[in-house]
Amino acid sequence: MTTPLPNPAPVRRSCLTAAAKRAAIVASILLPIFTPSALAQPMRDRSPSTPPPGAVSLDLAGELELGILIDLISDRLGINIVSSSQAESKKIRIRAPESIPDAALMSLLELSLRTHDLILAPAGDDHWFTILDSKDLLKLRVRRTPGQ
Repeated sequence: MTTPLPNPAPVRRSCLTAAAKRAAIVASILLPIFTPSALAQPMRDRSPSTPPPGAVSLDLAGELELGILIDLISDRLGINIVSSSQAESKKIRIRAPESIPDAALMSLLELSLRTHDLILAPAGDDHWFTILDSKDLLKLRVRRTPGQ
């Protein structure tokens, strides 16, 4: 005769929205960078895990949604990025053992988008960008070809 298993604990559902979860992750990445004690320390006294000013440390385990990376780069560089929820839900992996300078963040975003056949296109002035599917861009280019 077997003994019945006890009922498992009820599953707690998170009441946070996807946007709130993203904001929490971005804040957990950015807050250590901007704390007064981190900014007051000279470079030689900083621990190896604290990035230098003008750089960001991405200590990520596992997969990351593109939307989180988009939020981080948009906030860090002060640029506006328009994207679809479909693009933001795509997953990537980033392995960066050293801090990434702010000057390299746009390249990181473009490389990450390329893994899913997406591109970052300027949209108006220097502070607005949009994320497009590369196949859609080819369709637009074909339609604009003179003589067709």
